[in-house]
Order: sequence, then structure tokens, then C-alpha cells
Amino acid sequence: SGRPCKFREWGLTDFGISRKFMFFKIIQNSLSFLTLPGSAGSDSNIITHYVALGRPAFIQLINGASGYELTLRKDGNQVFRFKKDDINFQENWGSQFNFYTNGTLMIIKAERSLSGIYTLEVFHLNGTNIPSERFLLIIEGKLDIYPLCNYV
Repeated sequence: SGRPCKFREWGLTDFGISRKFMFFKIIQNSLSFLTLPGSAGSDSNIITHYVALGRPAFIQLINGASGYELTLRKDGNQVFRFKKDDINFQENWGSQFNFYTNGTLMIIKAERSLSGIYTLEVFHLNGTNIPSERFLLIIEGKLDIYPLCNYV
């Protein structure tokens, strides 16, 4: 019972996202990535990241990783260890992720198997422990966008 319209393809520019700034928009919650603080059940200290299936996404784990030793775990299993600007991925995790010294984790192509609870353990290189951070990663089906009208 809405107004009639013709279906058309929706592009990034329909939502004010220029191709030139697409990388930055992905970090800032674009169509393929959404972050909601305190939305993982009753634990208000965990952040939930929603990523569209098959899409890349970027998660800022820490502001600059140099000077720290980092260990990222998924559901308790080690994903990678970063120390002195050297990254060491376990098993096949290196084909799923990239990690940059600015502290950004890149999901190369989101797969449902990547969904889970991740824990980032952080130590200063002098051995001082910094409280660990946790986040929930949820990989969901592709995003469908429909205009508010009837198709003709």
C-alpha cells in the first residue's frame, strides 16, 4: 500500500558513500560492518561487530600496536601473536585475516565460521599486563535494501 516505484540497483553513492572514501566508511560502520557496544547478551563490557557474509571488514583492536605484545584468541584458541612488529598467525588464520601495525584487524572475506567471541590480550614489551578486551563477531547474510514503495 505504498506508492508505486520501479526497482533499481542501489549503489554506494545512493547512501552518500563515495568510492574514494570507501575504506574509511567501512571502518565507520558502512553497509558491510556495524558495531554495537554492550549488545552481546547481558555482558555490557563486550562489543558486538556485525559483518556481512562474503565482505571484507576492518576492526580497530588497539591504537598502534608497536611497543606491545598482542595475542588474539577466538573462543579460547590462538589466532595470532604480534610482538616487536612481527605477526605470527596460527594454522590457517593468516588466510582469513590481516593485521596492521596501526592496530587494525582486517577480515579478508567474512565467513560464518569466523563468528565467535574474540579476546585480545595486551602486554607492554616490559611485561606489564593490560586488561584484556573481548568482542563478539557475528557474520550475517548479505544486506538487502528495499525502497519504501511497491514494485511495479
